[in-house]
Parts: sequence; C-alpha cells; structure tokens
Amino acid sequence: MTGMTLPEGPNRCPEGAPVRRHRSWLLLAAIVVGGLLITTAVFFLWLRSTSDLDGLRRELQAEHVPTTWEELDLHLSPPATLATWKRIGELSKVLKPFAIQYPVFNGTTASLTPFSPVPDAARIQHAMLDQDRLEELRACVDALGDQRLELRTQSDFFTSMDEFGIERSGVNLLTDEALLADPTRIAPAFRRLLRFVAVQPCGTMLSHLVRISQTQIAFAAVAGRLEALKGAPQRVDDLVEELATLAVAELPDMETREMLNAWTTFVRHPTLNDQISITNLGWLDAMLRPALLRAGRAGFLRREAGLIHRYAQGVGAAGPDALIADLEQEARTRRYSPAGFMVLKLGNYDAMICQMSYECRLHGLLLLAELRGQAWPRDPFDPAHPQLRALVRAGRTVGAYSVGRDGVDHLGKRPDHYFPLLERFEPLKPAP
Repeated sequence: MTGMTLPEGPNRCPEGAPVRRHRSWLLLAAIVVGGLLITTAVFFLWLRSTSDLDGLRRELQAEHVPTTWEELDLHLSPPATLATWKRIGELSKVLKPFAIQYPVFNGTTASLTPFSPVPDAARIQHAMLDQDRLEELRACVDALGDQRLELRTQSDFFTSMDEFGIERSGVNLLTDEALLADPTRIAPAFRRLLRFVAVQPCGTMLSHLVRISQTQIAFAAVAGRLEALKGAPQRVDDLVEELATLAVAELPDMETREMLNAWTTFVRHPTLNDQISITNLGWLDAMLRPALLRAGRAGFLRREAGLIHRYAQGVGAAGPDALIADLEQEARTRRYSPAGFMVLKLGNYDAMICQMSYECRLHGLLLLAELRGQAWPRDPFDPAHPQLRALVRAGRTVGAYSVGRDGVDHLGKRPDHYFPLLERFEPLKPAP
C-alpha cells in the first residue's frame, strides 16, 4: 500500500476543492447577511416613511377634511378670559360643594340632589362658605359671557385633565347654588349654571364625555326645579335648547380633533400603549407594535375621517336606532383595526359615545317641551311610538322614558332610559 497513488480519471478529487467550498460558504453567508441588512434597512426606512400619510393627506384635503392643527385654525380665548378661567379654578379648589365636603351623605336622603327636600345641613354648609369668594366665583362665571372657551390650539388625550377638574368643580358648585336658590333668584342661578356648561371647550372624545356628564347634571337640576322655572320671569329655554343641540352638533368637531390627535401621534412615533400585549413576550411586542402601527395607521385615519362625515350627516337627524347602531359599528370597526387598539385608551366608550350624546339631547328636548308646554319628543329607539312613554305613579306622571336597544318596553327599568320629571326611578337610601 506504501507508495500507492490515486488513479487518474473523473473520480480524482481536484486540487483546491476544499478551498473553493469554503469560499462558496463564505459567499453564501455574505449574501444572507447582506440580505438581512438590506431587509432591515428597508424595514426601518418603511417604518419611518410617511408616504402613506402623504397620500392620505392629499385625499382628505380634496374632501375638505383638515389634516393638521393649523388647518383647523384654532385661536386661544383672549388673555382676560383665560385669566378669569384660571381664577375660577383657584376659587373652586377653596369652595367645596356639599357632596364633596360631606361624601357620607351621597346617595342618601340627606344629600343635596334634585327631587328631594333640601337638607338643613346643605343650607348651613352653603352659608358657611366664604361668601366673598362665592360672589367672586359668580362674577367670574358671568364674565366668561357666552363665547365658547378655547384653552389650547392642539389637544391630546391627557392635556385637558386639569381643565376637567375645574369644569366639574364649577358645575357642582353652581348646581348647589341652583338647587338652593329661592324663587326670586332661581332663574339667574340656573342661567349661570347652564351657560357655564355651554361655554366649555370642545376637545377630543374624553372632553366630550365630560361635557355630556356635566350637561346631564345640569339637566337633572333643571328637572328637579321645573315648576319653579316655568313660572320664573326670566326664561332658561334658550340655554336648555343650546345644550341639547351641542350634545350632538359637536360630534363632528370632536371627531376631527380626535383624528388630528391620532395623526400627531402617528407622525411623532411616540411610545405606544405598552399595556397592549400581542404575543405576551415583551421584547417581541416592542418590535411588533411599531410595525402594526405603521401598517394600520392610514386605514385607521381613513375610518376617523369617515366617522366625521357620518357624524355630520347625523347632526340634524332625530337619532333613530338604526343610525346610532350604524355609527357605533363604525366606531368599533375603527377600534379593532391594527392601529386602533393600540392608540384608543377609553375602552368601548368610543362606540357608546353616539348613543350617550343622542340620549343627552333627548333629555334636553324633553325639558324644553315641558318648559314650553309642548308635546314630548318622539322616542328614537321606537319610531312606531309617537313620543316618549310616561311613567305614572299614584295617578301622576313622574317621568318619561325611552325604550332600550332591544325595543322592548321595560316600564322605565334598564335597559330603558328614564328621564325623571318629579321623582327618580329608585328612591334614595336612608340617611346614615
């Protein structure tokens, strides 16, 4: 075997073959690494690109839908008005409403609430407030006039939180004033309350929800002193009508600001809602969130713009069940888009906000009919019925109600929506 040589022919291994195979592997590795680098670079360029938004902007501009805050052309309220608003906030921190100072009475017969006798404790507490500051608060609210407040030229989800606190405190104080007012002062007190709610700024969805809740508080107070207001020399009909109209009429403006808020979020590439888990793997979620946001943002914004148009079409409508259900479905479709579930932070309220707005308007229209001695409005959830149903107890009409989404008459119980005129549906609990 010693000295044996390999045979010549096709089976002989060529010299240098191991080197060529090694080079082939290196070339393949370089191609793979280069492909990964190029793919990564393309991915990050795509991630940072705004070409999808540029195309959508041109499309929406043709539809006269603003795509920047500058196009919305918002202007801050005059400096004097802003200073007055700030002072209202300072005063509302010192002057405590009865429900805040004595929370133990809330929901009981000892609370200061519509449709219940005024408790002596509420009169005493109100008399013990700093009367000079209380008079200054009234003067500040009156000084706001009837011009809508504009506190910022841009808004996002959190920028209005302090403003909401001022609004709620102011409404609670003015509601106490209205419920405690004697017959000679009842109309001015209620006009001050209703005007204060009416001038609050429009904003995003959260702002609108706060506005609806404050309007409902004011409407409940009006209902609680309805008979006295009917006989008052100064009327409140115009302000009740204005608030009833605003409940639905400001939906397109609200949705426009909501869209611009989302648009700003998408352009700036902020930290996304890290409470949303896609894979339950933190590192993988951190990689997937920006990609899903980039892939779905144009569709999300297009749905936002479509919702603006649909809200505008529904402003003058009475709000039939089909319209409300349709708008709620559009809002849900937007929420469950790839980008929507990562940027919307209010649970399912975006789908419910339409029904809440139309119900608030319906409450205002009912009060307006009572104040003017006119027929009640019709029930939008039951087109076959000529008007809201009356709830009669002991031979007297104590309230009205609208049937729920199921179209079944539950005699004012949920899911029906009850509007009290003389009595609440369920009595208060005994005082502690």
